[in-house]
This record gives sequence, structure tokens and C-alpha cells, in this order.
Amino acid sequence: MNNQFKKILLKIAALCKSDQQWILNQLTEKQKQQFELMQGTPLLTQAHRFRKLTHQESVQVPQKSRLPALCHDLMEQDLLYIAIILEQGQFAWSDQFIESLQEGEAIHHLLNDQVKTLKADTKARVFQLWQNQLEFDDQLVIHYG
Repeated sequence: MNNQFKKILLKIAALCKSDQQWILNQLTEKQKQQFELMQGTPLLTQAHRFRKLTHQESVQVPQKSRLPALCHDLMEQDLLYIAIILEQGQFAWSDQFIESLQEGEAIHHLLNDQVKTLKADTKARVFQLWQNQLEFDDQLVIHYG
């Protein structure tokens, strides 16, 4: 079955049953044989079922599972170390990561006070050392999300 046939089936499935039947009745004898040979009727029934799915029925991914795997190792580090990494990395998941920690308020406090008093070179070096110890796939997460 090719993509064009799939697209046609999906478009036909979007129609009501009477319109679907009218379209199938317009096929020539050769086209009907080819349609049956490609198992068009069962596929059309299956495609019709999929068009009835609503957005509410889709699976919602829990927020906790959206954190990268590298967060689990980071959670075990010292709070000041975590704050430096988060400040230097400017990650999209930083707020969510902080909320997932019991010491979230303490990290916010460190980010707003102590981390700002550290020298930029010191923070950059800590971040660089942290990056160097990461696995390759974790480094991809850092650079590409």
C-alpha cells in the first residue's frame, strides 16, 4: 500500500458513511477489484475509527517524565553546585527541575544571592567540569534540548 492510497482512504474516512458508499459505487469494475485486492474495505473501517478519536482521549505525558535523565545525577549534588549549573546552563527545564526538589526554595535563594557573588570564571569552570563528566547523550540534551 502506498502513501497516496493511505491519504485517499483517510480523506474518504472523514466523510459520512453514505458519502463513503457513494464514492465506492463510482469506482469502475477494475478499480473495485484493485480496492478489494489492497484490502480497502477493512482499512477504510479502521481509518474511520481513527477519525473519531478526540483530543481529550490522547495520552497526556506527566510533567515529571519530561525532565532529562541527567537531572537524576544532578539531584545528588550539593545545592550550591546545582544552582551554579542551572544558572550557567540556562536550561528550559530549570524551573521544573527546581520544583521537583524538596530543597527548591533553598536553590532559588542560592541563585538569587550566593551564585551572583561568585566570579564568572569560577562559575564557567564549574559548569565546564560538569559538562565534561556527562555522557554523550546527556551532552546532546544540553545542546539541543
